[in-house]
Amino acid sequence: MKILVIDDHTLAISGLAVLLSDRAEMDAVSVRTTREGLIAFEQHRPDVSLLAIDLRERSGFDLVRQLKAIDPTARIIVLSMQDDPMLAVEALDCGAKGFVSQTGDPALIGEAIEAVADGRIWLSEGLAQEMALIRTAPADQARP
Repeated sequence: MKILVIDDHTLAISGLAVLLSDRAEMDAVSVRTTREGLIAFEQHRPDVSLLAIDLRERSGFDLVRQLKAIDPTARIIVLSMQDDPMLAVEALDCGAKGFVSQTGDPALIGEAIEAVADGRIWLSEGLAQEMALIRTAPADQARP
């Protein structure tokens, strides 16, 4: 499975490389800029793309939209330093198929990649519950 990682933080890229190296079936390409990400996406046509929300050049949400414009079937997971359900809602609204908090359990990244590669949406259980509350509760009751 081809994985594209777009993140401008060297430590994050290194950490993901270590996590993905344990999975022989996953071949990852990493880039650090949105421009490089767009080029790599076109060249490699990854099965799953992982990208950070906070990129120096532009918002990860904008990049999700650009990748979906290139390939409406693109399977994208957004990575965030914040475990904020509103960010997850926005990521899915932009076309991402998964949202992973970088503050969570690192072992979940493999689970997220496999789910999204299989065409499913992936969110942590707690985050999914919070998002459901946001989507169904009146605005003044959405968050405790």
